[in-house]
Amino acid sequence: MDRICLRPLRRRDHRLCLRLKVRNTQRTFVHSTRFSLEEAKTSTVPVLLLGIWRGRRLIGFAMVRYQPCGVPGISGPAYEIARFLIDRRYQGRGYGAAAFRQLLAFLRTLPLGPAGAVFLFCNQKNTVGWNLYGVAGFRQTRIFNTLHERLAVTCIS
Repeated sequence: MDRICLRPLRRRDHRLCLRLKVRNTQRTFVHSTRFSLEEAKTSTVPVLLLGIWRGRRLIGFAMVRYQPCGVPGISGPAYEIARFLIDRRYQGRGYGAAAFRQLLAFLRTLPLGPAGAVFLFCNQKNTVGWNLYGVAGFRQTRIFNTLHERLAVTCIS
């Protein structure tokens, strides 16, 4: 497998990012990159936009917010993986798993400040996502957001 790396998404990379698409069956699981880039502009909390690169080709995107977690038993700020996607042309090759491991390793360096946890919300029907997150150590909670997505959390230590 070619080397995968995460890099901060630069302004000049936004056009490439807008070309990233998921499979039609995954559209209900993740917002478009266009929506994500717009949302990041108006965020009231710090946001990291990361490109997932295979060599010189942008193959994926991640958006991370630094904010309070709100999960009972976890106090203080946390990192929320708000978006994570691999372009449909590169799925099924292990790139997503490799990129997700790198993302968690990066978040353990506490790039925006101290945190006790990493959390995310995931659609109940997203079995591929749940498998990836479970292997990475996320545990599902009984908490749901307004989109009926279940909260999953892992300690950052």
